[in-house]
Amino acid sequence: MAALATVSAASTAGNAQVLKAEMQKVKPIVAKATRNPLPGCADPRGYWTVLMMHVTAAVASNSSTASAQAAMKGVPAIEQELVTELTAVVGTS
Repeated sequence: MAALATVSAASTAGNAQVLKAEMQKVKPIVAKATRNPLPGCADPRGYWTVLMMHVTAAVASNSSTASAQAAMKGVPAIEQELVTELTAVVGTS
């Protein structure tokens, strides 16, 4: 989540060089996170999968900063929904 927050902040700031550098840093983290999704009981609405689709698309478009920024546009909102959902699930356990 920390890596996603860093990339999201770089995307929001609009600095193409920083975004490109951050994308390269998180590439292995995103690959691992995509292979290890949250269990359905922890994420019943599937926010993790949607979040990973956005970030994977952004990382894959590393040669095009505009494409990466477009892919990252919805990430803060999806990330917030995921955190809210996880908090609710953990709070009921």
